[in-house]
Amino acid sequence: MQESKRSANDLSGRTDGNTKVIFPKEEVAVQSAESNRAPISAGDYVLVEILSANSQSLRGRALSHSSLRETVKNYDEHVSSNTTMTETGP
Repeated sequence: MQESKRSANDLSGRTDGNTKVIFPKEEVAVQSAESNRAPISAGDYVLVEILSANSQSLRGRALSHSSLRETVKNYDEHVSSNTTMTETGP
């Protein structure tokens, strides 16, 4: 897991387009349909809702842990929304 440089309460990761995404450090659902929650660790794929952007990064909030397989399966559902898949860095 990589903490944000500006806040120990935030995590940062990268989208598949290599854009930095910053989001609050909190437990999120293990899979989008589950109520089990777990912390985010380095290397985890996380579905993030993008709330704002600037020239250097995106800001958002983690919705759930995910996987590449789940993302491809649910791609159409998220295409029109403000969500992105983010991998947390080591």
